Amino acid sequence: MAKLLGIVLVVVGLALAGVTITRLGRDDAAGRVGASAPVPAEATSGALTSVALPLVAALTFASGIVLLVVGVGRWNHPRRHSAPGDAVVDPEAHHKMDHV
Repeated sequence: MAKLLGIVLVVVGLALAGVTITRLGRDDAAGRVGASAPVPAEATSGALTSVALPLVAALTFASGIVLLVVGVGRWNHPRRHSAPGDAVVDPEAHHKMDHV
């Protein structure tokens, strides 16, 4: 489940990053208006969007990568049966082996 959600978040993050990149040219063109010209209300709301959209894209992409890494990791014991070397070792056994 974490892998699927991670894939979705990565794709959404990449899409938001693409939207952010395509908006860069329009934001720069709107920002080149003379300093004496009044700032329209659309430009003020665009300034907030120009900061928020890259942050949301980055956070979405990063959280998707984290979920993918957690989902791919193997967090349980890989073997289901016991092997001959799996016995618990006596911590005092090194004293018994002084003759070797």
